[in-house]
Amino acid sequence: MPVYRRRRRLMAEMNVVPYIDVMLVLLIIFMVTSPMLDLTQGVEVDLPVIETAPNAPDPALPVLIKVIKSGVALLSDENAQDQAYAPHNWQQLGAHVLAHLRINQQRPVVISADRQVTYEQVLRLIAMLEGNGVKVRLMTRPLRDEDNRQGTGAK
Repeated sequence: MPVYRRRRRLMAEMNVVPYIDVMLVLLIIFMVTSPMLDLTQGVEVDLPVIETAPNAPDPALPVLIKVIKSGVALLSDENAQDQAYAPHNWQQLGAHVLAHLRINQQRPVVISADRQVTYEQVLRLIAMLEGNGVKVRLMTRPLRDEDNRQGTGAK
């Protein structure tokens, strides 16, 4: 008597459950690490080094303006995206800074200028912002002991 076997049909469906598990794990990882991201990352700015008294940390996230070597000012928003403004568009930059401050007037405005940007350009930016009633702070790198020994720090 012959034995008849049923042929098994091949399953043509893809099992997506493992992919969903991996995506959920990645989502959790990104949700945990995103608050730890630094707002000042992205464009490299070579900051000047001076000796200053330590400031008390501000509870509000600052409005950060980075001035790069070419003289272009980059306005960083809450999403860490930089909007570029050429020197002839700095009035538009001032309007956007005021718009940011209308939402929260306690936010400090911090300028981070590259060491190779001219003093005149930074002063023009500060004068334009302060002319609109904005208090401006300057960002520097803290003076380290090895900088002081080498004579590169301000005295």
